[in-house]
Amino acid sequence: MYLYLEDDLVIPSSQVILIIDYIHFKNPENASVFSNKEIKNLALGIERSVVVTDRKIYLTGYTTQALFRRAKEFFSIVGGI
Repeated sequence: MYLYLEDDLVIPSSQVILIIDYIHFKNPENASVFSNKEIKNLALGIERSVVVTDRKIYLTGYTTQALFRRAKEFFSIVGGI
């Protein structure tokens, strides 16, 4: 399965470790958890969710619910779960 983020960027869902709301990512108490990964901001000022992969952290303008809905739609199209 693949997950469309933004700007025509699609990543394999097998690389996704975590999808969280941006507000939790911004919390200073969580900074050490995310400090060792490259951050790619795709949202350009309207960050709503964060997708954490093995190598990168993507900031997106989509809500976490929208990302999960996209993944679910993909499964129904290709005959997955």
